[in-house]
Amino acid sequence: IFISTDEIPNYNSVKIKKINEFNIVPSEKSFLRCLFKDNTFSFETTFDSDVYIILRKYENNGKLILDGNELKIQNACASLPHGYRNLYNASDKIHLKSGKHEIIYIGNSPEVPYLPLAFISGDFAFSGDALIPVPKKANDESLKEIFKGFSGTMSFSFRTEIPDVKKPCISFNPYGLYAKIYINGELIGGKAWAPYVWQIPKHFIQKDVEIKISLTTSIAPLFGT
Repeated sequence: IFISTDEIPNYNSVKIKKINEFNIVPSEKSFLRCLFKDNTFSFETTFDSDVYIILRKYENNGKLILDGNELKIQNACASLPHGYRNLYNASDKIHLKSGKHEIIYIGNSPEVPYLPLAFISGDFAFSGDALIPVPKKANDESLKEIFKGFSGTMSFSFRTEIPDVKKPCISFNPYGLYAKIYINGELIGGKAWAPYVWQIPKHFIQKDVEIKISLTTSIAPLFGT
């Protein structure tokens, strides 16, 4: 993330200040897509956490066994994107202890790449294949890994002083996602394609401000191949 200046904002603007770290703003749930092999899915969590298990509705639906215990999955799903919720049911809240876990599927429902059989939903991020607590801070390099199983809108923020330069801008790489910029709560604009550069209004120059960036993903992390 850069604060820069140029007559015409673009990626060749003169970089004045680089933001190396920002705060994660809690927002929507994360999802772990259950990729069953021989009807078994194993995963690991590095912390005690509360999650929901989500199972696709299907004729003769079958059942899920978590660590040897059969799950009751009868609740309406409220966490998946709209348009998909009616296709799934959710469990009650489940408290998972730190460590390795195993889900076994018993049934005949087919695993469809664009309509997965099951998800785990909760407040978690990723480190490799393990679930970790959502960190309070991140940087450009860690953001992609932390939220690789995320679908929805994520936000992060930082404070900085806007320098006294001609036409200050903010620019960053949102990895192709739809991005919105807010300064002190004021929407500066949204962009769905490059260049991801926003001019900063004059009334923020020489002020210490909070900048919030919101990124909206597609549903590909959940329903893509």
